[in-house]
Amino acid sequence: MPKQTEEDLKKHLEEQIEFLKISSKSYDDGFKSEAKRLAVVIRVLLHDTGNSTSLLELLDKKNIQFYDTATDYNPNNLMSTLGLIMTKVGPNGAEYVPPLDFGSPSRYIKGKISFNDWWNKIIFVDQSKNTFT
Repeated sequence: MPKQTEEDLKKHLEEQIEFLKISSKSYDDGFKSEAKRLAVVIRVLLHDTGNSTSLLELLDKKNIQFYDTATDYNPNNLMSTLGLIMTKVGPNGAEYVPPLDFGSPSRYIKGKISFNDWWNKIIFVDQSKNTFT
């Protein structure tokens, strides 16, 4: 298989961004299962393994800064850490939701961090103290 050109990779990036926009709108319109497709696009854009290389790595774009909107992990906290989500309680019970426009302003004023810091930041700690980045 011939190596993809930078132009080919840029076209793939444009497609992935369009997928993000469409899936985000669908999620916002109430189709919560769309989160799975959003995760696939994020994997294509960012996740590197021994067998595959992310699109941003192929384009040499992982050196950009990423917005850090997760709450910081506090190891002294006895509760679970939900760094990228909030709990919303309503008439139908509780559910996990992304904070987006409803989160604390402190989530959005922290600025940007390197990809490695962003990708490896602890964003979830369960009741057994298992950590997830």
